[in-house]
Amino acid sequence: MRQWQPPRTPLTYEEIRERDDKVVRYINWYWEKYGFPPSYASIGKAIEVSSKSTVHAIISRLERQRRIARDPLTRQIKIVNNGDRRTCIHDWRVRKIENGFIQIVCADCEFVTEVEYAPTPETPLKDLLKYMGGV
Repeated sequence: MRQWQPPRTPLTYEEIRERDDKVVRYINWYWEKYGFPPSYASIGKAIEVSSKSTVHAIISRLERQRRIARDPLTRQIKIVNNGDRRTCIHDWRVRKIENGFIQIVCADCEFVTEVEYAPTPETPLKDLLKYMGGV
């Protein structure tokens, strides 16, 4: 019979982000050391999680964030974007437009920048507006 344990408090956003970063670093390290991706069990051991379903949920979240990719045939995990702004291939999204400036953010690494924008016949504002959102 299992011993009673008090319920755990849910993780904060910062703790989830930190754990995701730890998983990406571990996968990257494992690939460099062994030449193939780690198993869910070894990822769980590295981040001190005993449940493979929790590891699967983390891997699925990283895949939705496009930080990793899984090959559908071999099920191998590959690092696509480790959240580092220097290595990110930015997927820019418009966040807001006001006073002749647009604020854009990368959907992958969350890098935010502002650029001046003046609509011209070649780049009308309506073309820009269709790229808004998605962040």
